[in-house]
Amino acid sequence: MKNTSDNFPQKTACWPIGLLLISILVITGCKCNQGDQTRQQVDSLAGLSADSASQEIRNRSHQFTFDSLTTGWLSATMGGRKVDTAAFTSGHAPGFDPDSTAAGSQDAATSQFPEAVNFQPDQQYYKDYASVLRFSPDSSYILDFGSYGSIPVKGKSGRTTLEGGEPDTKIMVGIPGQHKEWQVMFAGPGTAILDATWKNDHQFMVLYASQQEGSRIDTTLIMGDMHTQTLHWFQLSK
Repeated sequence: MKNTSDNFPQKTACWPIGLLLISILVITGCKCNQGDQTRQQVDSLAGLSADSASQEIRNRSHQFTFDSLTTGWLSATMGGRKVDTAAFTSGHAPGFDPDSTAAGSQDAATSQFPEAVNFQPDQQYYKDYASVLRFSPDSSYILDFGSYGSIPVKGKSGRTTLEGGEPDTKIMVGIPGQHKEWQVMFAGPGTAILDATWKNDHQFMVLYASQQEGSRIDTTLIMGDMHTQTLHWFQLSK
């Protein structure tokens, strides 16, 4: 009869191998779980980032409020027409493509300033185009809503007036102290700037009318914020 104790050392030698295999499986499982958790965390962070960006855009549109100063200026600019908070609704910038991806956005009427360009006019610029220039109350910013395409003509009395040379319209806003300016709007023939003003030290407003198909005239308000470099278009309700 064969002694069974002879097999004992062989069985005992198998234990370390078995433990090693189990350890490998456990470690592999942990790494897989860690990988899944990492992916979930990345996805969660991406989702939070997207939500934050959407909220930021919504907040930008909410910063433009129709207070009494706004409605009072609009009413005076439009010849005394009564204007309340429901008179203007969110619109869109000139050239807006309704088939673009922005059309599905909640804030298609809100956009950022484009890239800044150099702004170093001479003193004659401020004199010749004074009628279409608006400085912010603290003089930090300047809004130009009519120098483009205009020709300064000095009359016999020495007073300078502006005559139209180009049918296109361009609105610019700048920081003279930093020699930078940004384009607010560019529009072709049929667009007339009614007036422009600063609501406070960093927010400006521009009201313009544009000829549409047939005899229809659209009246649009642009509100801009120099702190966030954001623009928002509002359309006059018919």
